[in-house]
Amino acid sequence: MNKIIILSDTHQNKDLLQRVLEQNQDSKYLIHLGDEPDDLEYFPELISEMYIYSVFGIYHQAWRQENSVLDFFIQINDNYALNFHIAHVKEHHTIVDSKEKGINLYCFGHTHHRYFEQVYDSTYFLNPGHLKKFFDRGEKAGYAIIEHNEVLNQIELFFKDYQSNIIERYIL
Repeated sequence: MNKIIILSDTHQNKDLLQRVLEQNQDSKYLIHLGDEPDDLEYFPELISEMYIYSVFGIYHQAWRQENSVLDFFIQINDNYALNFHIAHVKEHHTIVDSKEKGINLYCFGHTHHRYFEQVYDSTYFLNPGHLKKFFDRGEKAGYAIIEHNEVLNQIELFFKDYQSNIIERYIL
């Protein structure tokens, strides 16, 4: 599995988005959690090799509550998968203590605040923060990266600021 980049709330800040995309060209997957996933269209050369998953934010003209959650999985190896449930707003998720193999990640944006919480053994809430501007709502612009450490055979979550400095690190 290659690197997964998770971002949210770009709000047409093309400079910050471009910087993050350029710093993470080795990402195989990109997840955009709303409020302007259309911003990605400005950088076709930076995302052309990535698999992209996105949902609209509540301020997007195409947003509809009944289509506000997207579920998919990314296979890590023969025994494990990352089961993603993405929405712009946390309250749109219905949490289930899944007995499926793998890690369940309920990802959301909207608040512009970095957030990580374990709710069951292998089920987590995750908000990567925002890329709206350098600082917004008291939070520095940032995003999240998920990687499989093959040497240790573990999944690592990194919260990074817009300059790609690691702010927090978790093992899932």
